Amino acid sequence: MAVDMMTKKQRGSLRVFRLMIPLLIGIAVTGILFYQEFYSEAWGQFRFTWVEGACIILAFHFIVMRDLSMMWRFRLMCGQDKLSWRQAFHTNLLCEFTSAITPSAVGGSGLIVLFLKAEGVPAGKGTAVMMSTLFLDELCLVVVCPLLFLIFPEEKLFGTSVGITGLHITFAIIYLLIIAWTIVLYAALFKRPQVIGGIIYRLFRMPLLNRWTSKAEEFTKNLQLSSRQMADWSLLFWMKAGIATLAAWSSRFLVVCALFLPFIPLGEQPLVFARQFILWIVMTISPTPGGSGVSEYLFSTCYNDLVGTAGVVFLITCCWRIITFYLYLFAGISLLPGWIRNKFHSID
Repeated sequence: MAVDMMTKKQRGSLRVFRLMIPLLIGIAVTGILFYQEFYSEAWGQFRFTWVEGACIILAFHFIVMRDLSMMWRFRLMCGQDKLSWRQAFHTNLLCEFTSAITPSAVGGSGLIVLFLKAEGVPAGKGTAVMMSTLFLDELCLVVVCPLLFLIFPEEKLFGTSVGITGLHITFAIIYLLIIAWTIVLYAALFKRPQVIGGIIYRLFRMPLLNRWTSKAEEFTKNLQLSSRQMADWSLLFWMKAGIATLAAWSSRFLVVCALFLPFIPLGEQPLVFARQFILWIVMTISPTPGGSGVSEYLFSTCYNDLVGTAGVVFLITCCWRIITFYLYLFAGISLLPGWIRNKFHSID
């Protein structure tokens, strides 16, 4: 019994440590950036006024708009009579929390089926929602980025404070991978769900992955069911889902625009917005939980050329991560464990 209790305590400590990893990485990189950016004379000239305060409030407004857009999309895809606003809020917050504690390449989308099932949405419907939201998010990035290159010169989009060649190559590789992934999602949802499902099933019959064969088989069945369900979704439905997706991404990036508003001319705001697309694509391969460390470094480096005052970009970076990352991390740690236990006790 003592051994069992000790094991539970050790497991609990391990879980807490894992939750603290993104926080510790973020604090470490923030400390390094502060050390690099600290110039006592420049920092002494900085004054926090009501303008900066109003812009921070505006940034919070945009993150709320982003969450409302995501919640609307969940309700739209699940059926507004099947998922309440409260349930959509829980689902969205859980997705953001899992995104904060898993590598960026993994994200929180993969657990949408589980979260929706806890809210009473069938697994087949949940799979349809998960795959369609993934498809819409990737399609948004694939379509918008070429438009940005038509509007802005490359040197403007990538900035002058970073290694242009390295960032160009990294962006190009990741963007091509996102295009390939979007094509796979399109085929899985609309054209060849049986073929994609068969490939997934065979993949998970390999020696290293065969322990999850039953899960893969269940997923392929849900995938085919999802494809049949989405065949009945109208053009108007997809237009609404596309608007919700674009609104969510735009609101996320407008958070940064709001934070830069007191420090740069209004004419530079479109460039601030456009660079968020570039950064987001590059950050999708971050191996750290929630992009901790990588996000802070890339953001601070890529925006340095827009603000002349030393340390301002560092402060904006901190505010940006608090609003778009730490807010969800702390909400998940402090508010949701009881809800998760109540919903998923049977899974344990």
